[in-house]
Amino acid sequence: MSFAGKGPAVKRLEYHYRLKPDNGGTRLDTELDLELSDLFGLATPVIQRLTDRELDHAHSTLKDILENREVHEKVKELPEHRHHKKS
Repeated sequence: MSFAGKGPAVKRLEYHYRLKPDNGGTRLDTELDLELSDLFGLATPVIQRLTDRELDHAHSTLKDILENREVHEKVKELPEHRHHKKS
């Protein structure tokens, strides 16, 4: 699955997600292609490290949520969204 975007300070931004089997589980790999405007120049390596750290944190949080059985039970208690209700 991929997403792309851009903005005033970002010339190009692409996220690529891949799910793969891994030792009886599933591995999520994320690749981020980022091209910043020339305004950022020397700050690009620092921004890359910060972005990598944020992705690692997001993966860790997602893993914790998906592997927590209590969360699965709590989700069942949430009200249905309109788009999930059968008409």
